[in-house]
Amino acid sequence: MESLTIIGAGEAGTRAALHLRERGWDGEIVLIGQEPHTPYERPPLSNAVLTEGISPPLLSSAEQLQKLQIRFLQGSQVAEIDRQSHRLRLQNDESLPYDKLLLATGASARRLTCSGSEHALVLRNLDEALAFRSLLVPGKHLILIGAGFIGLELAASARKLDCKVTVLEMAPRILGRAVPPEVAETIASEQKRQGVEIRCDVQLDQIKALKSGYTIE
Repeated sequence: MESLTIIGAGEAGTRAALHLRERGWDGEIVLIGQEPHTPYERPPLSNAVLTEGISPPLLSSAEQLQKLQIRFLQGSQVAEIDRQSHRLRLQNDESLPYDKLLLATGASARRLTCSGSEHALVLRNLDEALAFRSLLVPGKHLILIGAGFIGLELAASARKLDCKVTVLEMAPRILGRAVPPEVAETIASEQKRQGVEIRCDVQLDQIKALKSGYTIE
């Protein structure tokens, strides 16, 4: 029986491993996850994890993975794929053979390229959400760059915790590639009603560190 190695322990990778077992596939399954956490749901990272301080629901427990004979390599990162020899090299130089390979690495947050971009946080995983949550102090002013769904969810979550929130968007309107203008206008009106300041058509030049916070130009 051939083995299957899955790179990425997010929604797609974990669900694929579980579904194969549900369908009766009894070959070896290796699930490689870069994060030091058991596979979890990502949508709550921008809302309930921040506002309620809860842990995100698990896609599968470690016990379930073990029971289903899914080998879970937690906190492991693939450094190289050798397609000719069918081997993976992990970041710790461990070498793993594979028969079939499924890439389920998902997306990554786009980093800023302006001066001082190292001061900006991104939100894609649980550790980043926990770091962001530590900043949600009543009265603190947060500037969120990007008025997509996640940015607006973060804005709403921060307002629930009595933070002052400004959202900066480079496009002429929010959710430019996601919803029609009429829907975007309704969402923007609701955000403003909740106390979120939204600025569209802005360009970000630099982020400067101050003694007590940062300034954006």
